[in-house]
Amino acid sequence: MAGLGAGLIVLGHSVGQGFNTKARQAIDTYNRGLPASARRNKSEINLSATGNGIGLVLKF
Repeated sequence: MAGLGAGLIVLGHSVGQGFNTKARQAIDTYNRGLPASARRNKSEINLSATGNGIGLVLKF
């Protein structure tokens, strides 16, 4: 059972890494097709009040 669990952990990690790589490639491909005016060069974090209270807003 422990061997099966370890094998599933390794398999899950490999699938997760593959997904992250493909997702980053897809995002880069999409962003290359955007006009320069649509791209943001920096991220921002702000403290904001909402209907649910106060929270941090991250824009990237």
